[in-house]
Amino acid sequence: MKYICPCGYEYDEALGDAEHGIAPGTKWEDVPDDFVCPVCGLGKDVFEAEYAQPQKAAESVQILPPFCCAADSDSNRRRLYR
Repeated sequence: MKYICPCGYEYDEALGDAEHGIAPGTKWEDVPDDFVCPVCGLGKDVFEAEYAQPQKAAESVQILPPFCCAADSDSNRRRLYR
């Protein structure tokens, strides 16, 4: 899971932040409460969890046939488009 500071800095639990003494695999709740963003200095309390975006389901898109299809007779087409 990633946690994002308003300035754009991302804390990734899988990667940790070795530069600032936080080992890879450290859960956000285990990061010290006095942790501040190394970029802007804001506190841990302003970070927001980044949730995975739901994927669009291609099968939910329905393609409809044209209004006038090949099964219609020519006379029906002429009548519909007058």
